[in-house]
Amino acid sequence: MLDGQDQPIAGASVRVGDMFNNRSQSKTDARGEFVLENCAPGASVLTVRAEHFAPDLREIHPEDQPTVEFLLARGTRLRGKVVDLGGHPWQA
Repeated sequence: MLDGQDQPIAGASVRVGDMFNNRSQSKTDARGEFVLENCAPGASVLTVRAEHFAPDLREIHPEDQPTVEFLLARGTRLRGKVVDLGGHPWQA
């Protein structure tokens, strides 16, 4: 796990699955490296998140790609407002 200056990102969260459905997870060490154990065979989606960085996810195929490298970009703030079709604030 590296930032835009090729520096390791320690403490990033790495999960098999998306942000809501995960089966295995790990954190990166001081070198930005991680190991996920007891993963199901075949293709999986890896989701990575680190404070101050935009999250990333990608489908991997461990049998073809035993190691994977993520390069995370600095995140930016996104503000928005949810409205109904009439332009009024939406209420659940």
